[in-house]
Amino acid sequence: MTNTIIFIHGMFQNDKSWSDWTQYFTAKGYNCIAEPWPLHEGEPSSLRQNPPQDLGDLRLEEVVSKFEKLAQREGGNAILIGHSVGGLIVQLLMNKGLGSAGVCISSVAPNRMM
Repeated sequence: MTNTIIFIHGMFQNDKSWSDWTQYFTAKGYNCIAEPWPLHEGEPSSLRQNPPQDLGDLRLEEVVSKFEKLAQREGGNAILIGHSVGGLIVQLLMNKGLGSAGVCISSVAPNRMM
């Protein structure tokens, strides 16, 4: 069993939303990775006040690609936990064999929602 967890946030959040989760699982001995989607870097309050200009052009494929590379760097053995669209990304990565387990929280269904 792996000791790495990759957390994947949803569309209207960023990696900071996983802070309590990463603290909890780090204390349990897990290596926790929570990275923002492209164009989601920074403080949530600043991002709400000044959204990145290109945010509307961000495509799901770009986000999936980022986390696919991250999962591959972990040898495809990390536990993947995702919320909302992050849950959809977990499903896509698990389908590619890039996780030892996948947990989807209030996941978006893979039904061409976009």
